[in-house]
Formats: sequence, structure tokens, C-alpha cells
Amino acid sequence: MSYYNLFMINSPVDCGNPQLTNITNSSGRSVSKNWLRPIRRDGKKFCAWCNQKELGKFRSKYCSIDCLETSSAYCYPQSNPQSFFFLFKRQHNQCADCKFDYSSTLETLKKDKLSNTKKRIARKIESLKEMPVDQALKLKKSIQSEIRKFKKNILAQYLFDLQTPKKIRRHHRKLKDQREPEVDHLVPIGAGGSALGFDNLQLLCFKCHKTKTSRDLAHIRAMKRQNP
Repeated sequence: MSYYNLFMINSPVDCGNPQLTNITNSSGRSVSKNWLRPIRRDGKKFCAWCNQKELGKFRSKYCSIDCLETSSAYCYPQSNPQSFFFLFKRQHNQCADCKFDYSSTLETLKKDKLSNTKKRIARKIESLKEMPVDQALKLKKSIQSEIRKFKKNILAQYLFDLQTPKKIRRHHRKLKDQREPEVDHLVPIGAGGSALGFDNLQLLCFKCHKTKTSRDLAHIRAMKRQNP
């Protein structure tokens, strides 16, 4: 994910670059997206991912943040926060196997975030007492703006950002309930499953992932014995 995109994009952009077929059959767990090049036709240059929009003067490779982030998630599906978000939405905040629901976890993260914001506002209000009048007036406007956002966020849903996957895992590690969400391949790569994209991915809690991994390894060993 790029540092300048603070929040997740809602849905992946379809790829229209014919070069993608060259990496779809790759045996690796990830590939560098750097080999993707803008499409040139009729003397014009088009987006290296969607192949739909012409690149402007200041767009060297991708036509939008959505295309850039989708390409990153597609090429690095297990380590990219954006692919995690796609799967989380697709599975309605649940583990694909046991259906453990992470909605309560998101609510806890939201409460923690609101609590930290409330403490920060309180510290700023306290600091007003020791400031010169002109500085205090400027800070007061900033505090009022932050209070308005705080009230608005009380009723809003938890908003995913780059750190959300880490926060969810950290929360469940503290609980020691083995519910940390992990990205898993439906069909293991060792059994011929695709390593790229989102179709062969699912989110499992740690407990279910551990069980499935043991089952998959046993299946792969059996395949190797049958086809030495």
C-alpha cells in the first residue's frame, strides 16, 4: 500500500492489461508489479492496470489511486492490507470456516480510537490556560473542529485504514483466543492453487487456519507419494 492512501478502496478494479496473463501462472507467492507497463495504442498511453483511461501529463503509469492499490493487492495478496480489506468485506467480517464474527472487534477498536481522541482534546483544552491569547484563539478553532469530527464519528462505522489488520491481530493476541485473522489460499499453492489475485484467497481465524494448514500438508504429501 502507498503511504499517501490512508484508507482502503471499496472494491478492486478489473485488470485490462494483457500482460497480466504472463504472471497469473507464476509459481511464486508474489510477483513484482514493476514489470507492468502502460499500454500504448494509437500514439497514446493508457493505464498499466485498467487499460481504460488515458494517462495525463503527470500520470506515468496508473490513472488513479484505485488502480495502483488494486495492482499492489493483486501482486502481493498475502501481505497487502488492501487485499485483507477486500476479503473482510466479501466475508461480512467473518472467518470463512467457523464464521467467527469480527464486528465486536471493530467496535472495540472504534471505542479505543474515540477514547484516545477524547483524551487528546482534553489535553489541548488544558493547554489553553497557559497560552497567549492569540495562540489560544487559533488552537480553540482547531479544538472546535476536532470536537465536531468527534461527535460525527460517534455514530459512524469503524473506518479501515492501513493499520487495521495489525490492530485486529494485536487485539486477539492479547485475548489469547487464537482468533487472529490470516489470509489463506483456498487451494494450496503446492497443490496447484493460484498464488495471485483474490479468487483463491479467504480469511481464516488462526485456529481454523492452523487446522486447514495441517490438512493441506497431509494432502500435498499424499499427492507426492502418488506422483513421485
